[in-house]
Amino acid sequence: MTRRSDVLVCVCNTVLESQIVACARKGARTLAEVAIACDAGTGCGSCRGAITTILEEEEARRRRGESIPEAILQLPLFASVDPRGSAGPIGGAGRPPKK
Repeated sequence: MTRRSDVLVCVCNTVLESQIVACARKGARTLAEVAIACDAGTGCGSCRGAITTILEEEEARRRRGESIPEAILQLPLFASVDPRGSAGPIGGAGRPPKK
């Protein structure tokens, strides 16, 4: 299986696709929840369509019953994302907290 490169989705806040996927896999289901978790989509808004597509793809994965290994959720990228807005030890989705 070929892995594609991680893509910068939100240029304004430097949020990668993997960070948005992490938000979705930790429970974010809406643009607002992703914005709270990692700031993606809170700048100019040009990335909101891509974020919506990522959320739709993750929802389709869940409906197909495709689970992800529990060990993946233990990785720091996933541990630092909380769709309710609180951040792990490194803040946000792997970035220092905004001031």
